[in-house]
Amino acid sequence: MSTIGSQLRDPRVVSFSAFTFNLESGELMLRGRKLVLQEQHARVLAALLQQPGRVLSREDLRDIVWPGVVFVDYQHAINKAISQLRKVLNDDSRMPRFIETIPKRGYRFCNEIYVAEVASPEEATASKQPMEAAVSAVDPSPAAAPGETEPHRAALWPGPRTAFVSWVAAIATLLLATTVGSGGILWLRDTLKPKGVAVAPVSIGIPPFDVEGEGAEPLAENFRLDLTDALAQIPAVRIHAAHAFTGAPRDEESVRAMARAQKLDVMIFGTFQLKDHICSLDLELVRTSDTSHLALLHYTGTAQQLRSVRDNIQRDVFTKLKLSRISTPPTPDSTLPQAYAVYLEGRQHLTERTDDALRKASKEFRTAISLDPKFADAYAGLASVTMLQADRDLPEGTYPEAKQLAVRALEIDASQAQAHAVLGCIAMSHEWKRANAEKELTTAVQLDPGEAVYHVWLAALLGLEGRFEEGFRQVDLAREDDPYWPPVYQTEIAIAASSAQTARMLSAAQRLIALTPSWPNAHDQMAWAYWYSHRYPEAISEWRQMAVLAHDKLREEVEKRGLAEFEKGGVAAYAQLRLRNLGGNTGFAYRSKSLQEAEWAAYASDAEHAIAELAAMVDGHDPSAVDAVVDPAFFGLRDNPRYQALVARISASGV
Repeated sequence: MSTIGSQLRDPRVVSFSAFTFNLESGELMLRGRKLVLQEQHARVLAALLQQPGRVLSREDLRDIVWPGVVFVDYQHAINKAISQLRKVLNDDSRMPRFIETIPKRGYRFCNEIYVAEVASPEEATASKQPMEAAVSAVDPSPAAAPGETEPHRAALWPGPRTAFVSWVAAIATLLLATTVGSGGILWLRDTLKPKGVAVAPVSIGIPPFDVEGEGAEPLAENFRLDLTDALAQIPAVRIHAAHAFTGAPRDEESVRAMARAQKLDVMIFGTFQLKDHICSLDLELVRTSDTSHLALLHYTGTAQQLRSVRDNIQRDVFTKLKLSRISTPPTPDSTLPQAYAVYLEGRQHLTERTDDALRKASKEFRTAISLDPKFADAYAGLASVTMLQADRDLPEGTYPEAKQLAVRALEIDASQAQAHAVLGCIAMSHEWKRANAEKELTTAVQLDPGEAVYHVWLAALLGLEGRFEEGFRQVDLAREDDPYWPPVYQTEIAIAASSAQTARMLSAAQRLIALTPSWPNAHDQMAWAYWYSHRYPEAISEWRQMAVLAHDKLREEVEKRGLAEFEKGGVAAYAQLRLRNLGGNTGFAYRSKSLQEAEWAAYASDAEHAIAELAAMVDGHDPSAVDAVVDPAFFGLRDNPRYQALVARISASGV
């Protein structure tokens, strides 16, 4: 190895202390063990390593990590990145070994750096992986790995190309299995607050635990999410969405910044260790206003005993935070330990989102139910799996069965917010009963007002009904709870597109790109925002960038030809090209080919073709047909009597 001086010539692999960092892939290794490093944090580390000894200002880092992007919250994002890097590197801001803060100037890397002259086989393999391989809290894309283009994967996070419901149908089922941090499901549950009691609930955030031991990470993450369920049952507590806390730093400055942004009173940090089948959990309660230590709690038990551990934590948090003066402690449920352990395994498989994983999750949830027939969470989990399977047209799942399972969950526990949400999604996208959907989704929001997912679903429904300002209000509430979660901005883009609010649509799309610059679907969203703004060449350019990031050569070639077609014949010529390529295997094919065909036929000025496709969808009760009511692609058909008749049929069924 050779020591690097004040300037680094951008080598592929560098080393410092016991760490090795691949500048191309963003992979950080410690003595051969891969460490979890978020994508944008990897970019910040790469910037510091490429110019060791030099002070980089916050503006320098902004320009490197988010080049050419207007990102108003970059100060907070840089704080988070530096703090998380210090946590991963076990660095101390007061006595830094690696990253030094230069007051009022910026940051610099202060350790010796070496360039590896010969890369190891592992590094050679890692160097071939794109930067997206790094896990990112600000880029929590649930999409498949870069380049993965199976139709059901692409359908989960479609762009706002339709105003809503092939989008809504997809996002509804997607959000049932949205990743949280390094993995997990949103199963947050709360009891209704007593009427007439005016109390200010304690606002709590629980970042992912530090984990130790083989196999500890999935178990720890799913236990953390279940713990949020338990704490949310305390009437005097409000649990914020887990997305925003992935990789949350613990230094004083960053904790205060997060407290201000999320309006938190307390954060609970934890270390979860799995050794010889015994789980050890240490929790620290920190008051965010002054970062003072409130309590340190320790628990041990087997995986089968974690349910009891969870209930003990619920009791101890209630006691330590002195909540008895404003509420009574919740009563722990009596779920059998064996059922709970199997349930956690099912929940983990549900996070993986593959067809095979869904089958495993279904089997595990059914096993949990057989062990404990009154396990409401297991019924809700199985309802979610079944709904996802139905959405993917898998034979194992049907919407009626998913609905039946959700109803059963509510018969056991009427406060199961997730079960209400499942019923709302089915009513919205499958049954076209918007009144029922609004009732169920509103109930979910009331039961768990701190959960961004339910606000997003309700916003999508309100957008379908043309109640755009109410929809935006729900988007704003979701953003307050979870400002780093992409579906918040996807929903905002969709509603803004349907209500022709161009400035808001473009702003939301730009924010999404800033949060997830390497995510192909973010560029798809940006492309549609440009398209709806009549900035067609920019839209085509974004679609091509999307294809590049997805390693989709076929789609890249389509967009290359598309720009030439547009330059020759305008929107209609480009639309004809898209129509001709609907049958290909290119990635980002939407779930409903019929809806795509209707949209591009409308843009090609072929009204008869568009209406014929829409009529077939309505006759077949295709969930995507509901888009026709507010889809910008069909704005030019609003005076067409046949189109008006189709809209009337859709609207009548939604009563």
